[in-house]
Amino acid sequence: MGSCNGILCLSAVDVYPLGHGGSNIPRNPIYIMNPITQGYQQLPELPTLHCNKVLSGFGFDFARNEFKVVLVLFHKGTSTTTLRNQVVIHTLGNSTWRSGTSHAPEFLFEAFEVNSPAFINGCLHWITMDRKKDIARSPSSSKLLIVAFRVGLETFKMVSTPDTLGKLNTELECPLKQYGLAVLEGCLSLVDFSSENFVHIWLMKNINGSESWKLSEEIFGKFASFQYLAYLFELWKYYEEEFGNLSTLYPDSYRIVTDSTSNRGKSKRRKPIR
Repeated sequence: MGSCNGILCLSAVDVYPLGHGGSNIPRNPIYIMNPITQGYQQLPELPTLHCNKVLSGFGFDFARNEFKVVLVLFHKGTSTTTLRNQVVIHTLGNSTWRSGTSHAPEFLFEAFEVNSPAFINGCLHWITMDRKKDIARSPSSSKLLIVAFRVGLETFKMVSTPDTLGKLNTELECPLKQYGLAVLEGCLSLVDFSSENFVHIWLMKNINGSESWKLSEEIFGKFASFQYLAYLFELWKYYEEEFGNLSTLYPDSYRIVTDSTSNRGKSKRRKPIR
């Protein structure tokens, strides 16, 4: 269901086909586990969820010093145009689940990755798209959207995406599978592997109090594929510490340096290392 500060939130699930509007619906028992100490705690019983889709996340409220488990429940009515949602929250140490006061944007229902992949700056994050609005405007394309849930305030907000990010190809069965969120170098990271020829890795940097996306890596060649994405995520920090940059490990790839100070606002491309 999620992880935060090395602590895991795990549950059993009822699996429904994504193509039929379902998802992995969590069910009891639900556990909080520390994989280092191997200690665990079972959460209070979750009421039966009568819904079509559930998004989940596990985060920390820094103001109150509390861990929270967050579920976003989506209910489809008899009409396919009717979609309601509800936020359900459990605060560790309490004996019950409770309903949140805010509602998610309706288009969050389109999220492919149901467990929030990134908790950073007090927020859970999901990637989604506004299929109804964008398809009405352009039948074959849609804009990538990032929705965040503030764990402390228990409200939703939108997060900008890189200006140069391309449109989603809505003719694909699951266009959102071509993108991923993570936390890299202490920043929210967006990975774009929609191209067969390269992978873009973006970092949300805070510069002089203003947050903006910076292109951190651009990997070309045979390694720019989905199979290597998880590998890249898992060993990112190790590579940077041991080798300095990824191009030494990927001979057929490039590294883009986007430090505007050292490069006077221009990207610097290194030649492939042979």
